[in-house]
Amino acid sequence: MTQADYPFPEGFLWGTATSAYQVEGGGDTNDWYDLNQQGCTWNEALAGRADEWWSGRAEEDIQRMAELKTTTHRMSIAWDRIEPKPDQWDEVAIARYRAILTAMRAAGIRPMITLHHFTNPLWLTEFGCWQTPATVDRFDRYVAKAVESFGDLCDLWCTINEPSVYGLYNLIRGKNLMTGGDPRAYFRVIYYLLKGHARAYATIHRLQPDAEVGIAQNMVAWHPSNPRNWFDVLAKRVMARVFSGMMLEALQTGRWRPLIGRRDTIPELVDTLDWIGLNYYQRYNVRFAPFRSPGTFGLVWEPRPDHPHGPPHWGEFYPQGLIENLERLRRRFDVPILITENGIPCGDDALREKFLVDHLYALWQAIQDGMPIKGYYFWSLIDNFEWHEGYSPDYRFGLYDVDFDSQKRTLRDSGKLYRGIIEAGGLTRGMVEEHA
Repeated sequence: MTQADYPFPEGFLWGTATSAYQVEGGGDTNDWYDLNQQGCTWNEALAGRADEWWSGRAEEDIQRMAELKTTTHRMSIAWDRIEPKPDQWDEVAIARYRAILTAMRAAGIRPMITLHHFTNPLWLTEFGCWQTPATVDRFDRYVAKAVESFGDLCDLWCTINEPSVYGLYNLIRGKNLMTGGDPRAYFRVIYYLLKGHARAYATIHRLQPDAEVGIAQNMVAWHPSNPRNWFDVLAKRVMARVFSGMMLEALQTGRWRPLIGRRDTIPELVDTLDWIGLNYYQRYNVRFAPFRSPGTFGLVWEPRPDHPHGPPHWGEFYPQGLIENLERLRRRFDVPILITENGIPCGDDALREKFLVDHLYALWQAIQDGMPIKGYYFWSLIDNFEWHEGYSPDYRFGLYDVDFDSQKRTLRDSGKLYRGIIEAGGLTRGMVEEHA
């Protein structure tokens, strides 16, 4: 077997990631399903069958994880499947998730369960969703049920996926499940998500003391479009603050300092991380353009056209940003770091091999610098339903191509490369010379 010239630590977690609504299919009791009916996706696509995990194909794809030589997989469970009505638990759905988790364990794949990955039970919207303290209590009951149901099969938990994206992405698009376009409501949503994380952390450890619990925070490499323009520099600082800075400060100190709205202290939030997850994809260059973009406070973020980037408006391919954000996390937290998502939308796979090698080389450099990186989850194992982008051919993230009509999976060259990296225990000089 080829040995790595740039080896990763022994026991490093090599993984892939998916989320429930994007792969399961057939989920019609959550708020994203309701939003899909309003025609908010590319070509007005509905999630429909997705990747048919719920009806039985999850086990096939678990074997594909094993074929890639991965040792872990990050998946989410759907709150609405487990609790389709308030205080009513669906034991059939719980049994299906147990079957999926059991198959992972049998294949040598350590599962990480994400408890909230963007979707909510439709009934929760009637109670104000994540704008009310009652949702924190309801979420806590669901978390307790999940740990009681799956704790014997999972000891690695992610409470919330990307709290800022959950609010900000929809706010910008004007298709918002939570805030109705009100920026003050966006900050309330983040506030209660953080309180939900704190409660979930305590509940998981009460029921499963040896569990490892964290949160997945999306972090962008924000740069000013013109570093000499004071307005652009300020715009960059605002975006970094709103998108991740205020959440990281709250997790570190318990101080909640939103850009607008009521400030508070959340003391129970301090020391609620056994690890912290970084979802990193791209760089955006920010400029202040008040007349062009009044709906986003006059801030515009775009890739430079002469830099490698994904589809329009996706952002730049920028591996150095991974190191920049890892350094931000290391300055704040003395806990292991997991790369809980990293990938690129690329239907023809043309950039994915270069993306993978460049980012893993940056990660290797960070490890040499002493950063406590514990694992890496590539987004995604398979092409899936990509939220607002639906099944757009530009938004295919998978190491496996999926024909959504036939459900046929085909391993891409980037998947073969990832398998080779895992088998070698890191990057070889040949991989770096060919792809980086």
